[in-house]
Order: sequence, then structure tokens, then C-alpha cells
Amino acid sequence: MTDVPVALDLLRRQVAALLSQIDTATLPGPDKLHGRRADYPGREWRPAKGWQMRTVETADDLPFVFLDHACDDLSYGWGCPGDWEALRIEDARRIGLALLAAAARAEELLEGATWLDAFRRPERDEVGAEPGGGEVRSLTPRSPR
Repeated sequence: MTDVPVALDLLRRQVAALLSQIDTATLPGPDKLHGRRADYPGREWRPAKGWQMRTVETADDLPFVFLDHACDDLSYGWGCPGDWEALRIEDARRIGLALLAAAARAEELLEGATWLDAFRRPERDEVGAEPGGGEVRSLTPRSPR
């Protein structure tokens, strides 16, 4: 029989994992719009306390995403508020995807996944069924016709 506090803790972690996936299923809308008359016109996102991302709609700033992160109550420091970092679009995408991957791994660890779990193949549920819903094992070129 499972201990009730352990079962509740597991349930809380599973709900938190599901909610975090809901939050990342679609692109979030901006939290603030800065009009043409603002010093830096464009859109601003504030996804978590101390984090701000902006796009600035001026000719020189179009190929960049601007990032500011500084929060007084964090145990580490990363710049001061207002120290905006300009990231090229492709770098901002890579960082965003890496954050999603790291968050997914942290959730797996909370659920008790081990390092070896990443290398285990799923078992076949049915005869002839591909593990993982059609896993690609190798790519071979098609023969010319």
C-alpha cells in the first residue's frame, strides 16, 4: 500500500508537469505593448518573475530579441535591472528550446527517472508495432527510379 503523503507528492508533481506543458503548448501573447511613441516600440513578455523579453520595432533592432533578467530575491546575480542583452533570433530560439529540454529533464528527474532510462527501448505492445509510435531507426536513401 502506498503512503498517502508520498502519493499526494507524486500527484502534485504530475499536475505541475502537466500544467507546465499546457503553458508551453502555444506561443504566449505579449504582456505589454509599447506604441510607436515609446522609446523602444514593440512587444514585451514577462514569463516569470525577474525575466523580460522584448522585440523592438525600429530598423536597427529588427534582427534581435532583447533579454533582461535581474531579480533581487534570487540567490544569484545576473546583471542589474535594465541591462538588456541583445540576442540574434536564432540564438534566442536555441536558448528557448534548451530551456524547454532542461525543464522536461528536471520533471523526469522529479518523477524518479534514472540516467539509464534515456537509453532503454520501449517494449512492443503488439506484434509488429513500432516502439514509441513509429520510431525511426535508420535513414536509407531511396533507390533511383
